[in-house]
Amino acid sequence: MSYMININGINNVLESHISKSIEYICIVTNRCEDVAFTKKYPRVKRLCPMVYNIWKTQCMVDVAVKKFFFASDKYRILVQSFGDFIFIMFGNNKAEIGDLFSKMNLIQSTLANLLSLN
Repeated sequence: MSYMININGINNVLESHISKSIEYICIVTNRCEDVAFTKKYPRVKRLCPMVYNIWKTQCMVDVAVKKFFFASDKYRILVQSFGDFIFIMFGNNKAEIGDLFSKMNLIQSTLANLLSLN
């Protein structure tokens, strides 16, 4: 499942997915090359080292989220769920979102491989 929302709609998206017991939240932005996990859920911390430094720390996630909360309405978010994960991608335009979306294939296959080892 994927869909576009305005930046101001992020709270509703998070609440609706968390209420469905999504265990992991992953934030990808066009402002940083790598990906950020929220460490709100206990298993995330254990999984992080296995992803070979792809993930940022909680404080970086907070900074990224706060930065985009106050960003222009021109920003768009692509939200995609993958099993127990939800990915939130920020971009200025369709080209940036497309580029981020292409990176998700690698990230998702990495996660799938890691989860199959557990």
